[in-house]
Amino acid sequence: MSERPDALLAVLLVTAAAAGATLAGAVAEIGGHGVLGLTEVGIGLLTACFLFAFEVRHLPPALVLTSVLALGSAIAVVRALLRIWREQRLLDRLSREAFASVPTSTGAVPVDVVQSRTANAFCVGIVRPRVIVTRGLLARLDEEELRAALMHEVEHARARGPLKVALAHVAARALFWLPALRDLLDRFILLSELAADRAAIKVTSRSALAGALSEVIEAPHPLAAVALADLAAPRIDRLFDESAELPPLFRRSSLLAGIAAIGTVAFVLVCSPHLGLGESTQLHAMTVNLLAHRLHARLIGFGETAAAGAICVAVWRKFATR
Repeated sequence: MSERPDALLAVLLVTAAAAGATLAGAVAEIGGHGVLGLTEVGIGLLTACFLFAFEVRHLPPALVLTSVLALGSAIAVVRALLRIWREQRLLDRLSREAFASVPTSTGAVPVDVVQSRTANAFCVGIVRPRVIVTRGLLARLDEEELRAALMHEVEHARARGPLKVALAHVAARALFWLPALRDLLDRFILLSELAADRAAIKVTSRSALAGALSEVIEAPHPLAAVALADLAAPRIDRLFDESAELPPLFRRSSLLAGIAAIGTVAFVLVCSPHLGLGESTQLHAMTVNLLAHRLHARLIGFGETAAAGAICVAVWRKFATR
């Protein structure tokens, strides 16, 4: 596999586009009436979960599977975009102090300092890339190490790293049911970091960059940003041994899941989840039964379902924060 990050990004985006187009084609096969009917039944699901699950067994499996995957992908895209938007707003609201401006072949890159004890540096800004350095990092690095860290992040800004990483994240999260995309995302980030490392050591030294990386290992970072801490351990290995092996591209679980996903896509295409007159009539009947009859009982059922869901979320948060 090539170690060119842009080539790997192209593979990731093309794979995601192909899988998304396949899913969109399957949704198109359902037809407008089928999508509308399933939307109505989905509303019924909120008020009659168990009755819906019982009734849905009468529908073609390919139809149900395609609809679930399409809905899940749409929700994942919206969640990823909302998270990126919130992170960008948060970064824009941070109190920053102008630190420097580094000229590059694509224009000057501004460098700002934020008041944080965490040692890290980021390249942020999907439209206008800039570098952010924390006070904690400035306190830990000497002059040469700081220069190496800045040159690393400036290279990300020159290559428009935040935009590329955001696109890759959205693609991988949208098609969460294709875990091989997550592996491609991790490898793309690693190759991007290695390329920025090479640019940094051209103007500083390997030991200076390694010293900077040792201060930021495992530091957190936003979704739509390229951080100095990303995958620091294998990068340090490469600094001292250019022939060091990279981690495996794909995990075994991802390969197995990929085979399962390919089989599922083949199943959906062969089964052709187009709704006939009988299925459309049944969907309409299900909607009427779920929404029109015994409305009072449905509202009670909705309340019970919401209460049970709230309890599950509260329990999960309690154990997740331990």
